[in-house]
Amino acid sequence: MSLEFHPLSKHILVVPQGLEDIAGAVRLAETGGSAVYYKDLEQDLTNVEFYTNTPCLIYIKAGREVITTSSNEALDLGTGSVVFLRQGVNLYSDYVRRTSALKAYMLFFGESVIEAFSRSHALPQTADVDAPDYYRFVDAGALAAYFETLRVNHALGVNTPELFAVKLRELMHLLVAQDERAVASLFAMRRETLPPKRNLARLLAEPEAFRLAVSDLARLSGRSLSSFNRDFKTLFDMPPKKWLQQQRMSHSKTLLQSEHYSVTEVANLVGYENVSHFIKAFKTCYGMTPKQIKQHPVTSKPHS
Repeated sequence: MSLEFHPLSKHILVVPQGLEDIAGAVRLAETGGSAVYYKDLEQDLTNVEFYTNTPCLIYIKAGREVITTSSNEALDLGTGSVVFLRQGVNLYSDYVRRTSALKAYMLFFGESVIEAFSRSHALPQTADVDAPDYYRFVDAGALAAYFETLRVNHALGVNTPELFAVKLRELMHLLVAQDERAVASLFAMRRETLPPKRNLARLLAEPEAFRLAVSDLARLSGRSLSSFNRDFKTLFDMPPKKWLQQQRMSHSKTLLQSEHYSVTEVANLVGYENVSHFIKAFKTCYGMTPKQIKQHPVTSKPHS
């Protein structure tokens, strides 16, 4: 099955470009491929998968946002949190309003400003292979004042490309002063050519995943087959083929009991091109044929 048009390969928000379509996100300034956005979200916005097209710095002015990495690590970002995301990673964002709206800045570093600053300050040009896809800054005081200045300049209409270029150099100095090695490594990692890994738990939560072969899921997740098998077993404690078969049978049973689909339609929806093979696998699992399940929707359990 081709992955090019598969639903699971779509609906990834590429940032910064995709922010132009997000209600509540405003571009404050831009120059030479760099840009800064201010987002003020009143409504919940959850399960948003996004891809960092350039290195990105996030500062949470108010509210709380949870960003989940490809390894399923949750970064709980509250008021005052600052996190640097490297270029070329897939992550998930979840915002649920509790006490206040989410007010956050997202600043993206273009290639020209990174190259110029790296040359002038002799920053290392090689990435630390053990470095994570992000870095959390502890001291946000200076950065809070910096971002507030950008918002005020925007309100006054003085955020020209020339002024923003100066402000970008100021920001680079602030970041390097906190941790030069981490910042240099994250910038250098933009040179990596490996495909971005996607979060397996979120990716495989979609029923469309049950239609794919293991090799297709590996490619879609941004992993080699061996890396996919290893990460999968760590997460689910079983081989992907066994898990996939269990999910196909469970989902097909749910579809059959809904009375909206024929046996042939259900077989196709869970990835079986041959209906006879589907019927045989289903009967082996539940001790009943799909037709019997449709006629007598009981709470049958899979055979061990």
